[in-house]
Amino acid sequence: MLYVSGFDPRGASTYHKMMRGAFEQHSRTKCLDGAFSARKREALDIHTWDTKVCGDDGDIVCKFSFLDWGPMVRQFWTKPDFKATAIGAVAAIRLFGRGMPQQMYRLSYPILISNMAPLISVAAWTIVIFAILLSILFAGYVSLAWGCLLIGLALIGAVLLFMFLKRFNVAWVGRINRFVIHAAKNPLLENWHRPDEMADALLAALRDEKNDEVLFVSHSIGTNIAVLAMQRAIVKGSDIINTAIQNGRLVFVTLGQTIPAMAPSTSAVTQALKTVCDSQIPWLDISAPADPACFVLTDPCRAVLGSNPRVHLKNAQFHKNFSAQTYKAAKENRFVMHFLYLQAPDSGHRPSFDFYELMTSNERLFSKLDGKVAPVIPYFSRRITKAAQ
Repeated sequence: MLYVSGFDPRGASTYHKMMRGAFEQHSRTKCLDGAFSARKREALDIHTWDTKVCGDDGDIVCKFSFLDWGPMVRQFWTKPDFKATAIGAVAAIRLFGRGMPQQMYRLSYPILISNMAPLISVAAWTIVIFAILLSILFAGYVSLAWGCLLIGLALIGAVLLFMFLKRFNVAWVGRINRFVIHAAKNPLLENWHRPDEMADALLAALRDEKNDEVLFVSHSIGTNIAVLAMQRAIVKGSDIINTAIQNGRLVFVTLGQTIPAMAPSTSAVTQALKTVCDSQIPWLDISAPADPACFVLTDPCRAVLGSNPRVHLKNAQFHKNFSAQTYKAAKENRFVMHFLYLQAPDSGHRPSFDFYELMTSNERLFSKLDGKVAPVIPYFSRRITKAAQ
């Protein structure tokens, strides 16, 4: 398994620790005799670790490669948070000129709310601060009692706004907005060497015949980077890719993807997406209606390029996969919700999606794809259409 993370500066060590805990929970839940290895650096931006499950029919070993693109993320990781929020608000306004918010509303409106959170936050803080100053003046020159009441209401508004900021992780979204608008205006991704290195790692994994199956997995904004890498792998090693497809050894997996937001205004991603969509590479996209930071059950090929349905879609159904306590905590912090794809289900029921099942199953993921592809209208677009009718 090769993995490309989302827009996250924390790096391989954080993901190794997080996945170790989730893998151990998965092993306990499934009563598996599992082992999770230490992390080692194979190259400058490639970290690896192994998982192993012992069974009567032999051991199942998964080599996990973390394909880091942290240097690019940290280049846009503005500090402090209030500055990141302000820059993200300006970027959100500029995104309207690129047609991104309109695309978000048309396909999956919850991601529009998340994307506009920095702009909403800055506007709300401006109103709250103005209300507090006005209340102080009212208390000093008109009525002390009414002025104190207005100050109290303004402070309540400030508390509610703080809860909103915590719920949507507004500063993080602001940094993403800055990255997206910069990539749209500049040849940032066209001249970037990292996708070539990711493509080389993918081709090397496919060349190794000891690998029964190779899963190229990406999450969130990282799905755009993975599309770039997959395109370059197709260009560099089309014979290797085609042989892997014929033998059912390669699956492209996207978790909580955001491709329809970035691709239309970023020529590098659009061109790469066309190459991937025109190929025969099996593509499984996993999303959840509860996740407000992704395009839910949306085929990127159809949404961006207008092509025929191409991608296998699966609903992660977080509300069924996780316990009431875990799901409640995720609803209170949408950042946590967006990372539930990488957590081990704890509801006690058979999960609709389990990331760690990809590592421990003795069946190829390719064999589990049911042949169904995307519906014509994405999940939230169907809801909008139904409401209009």
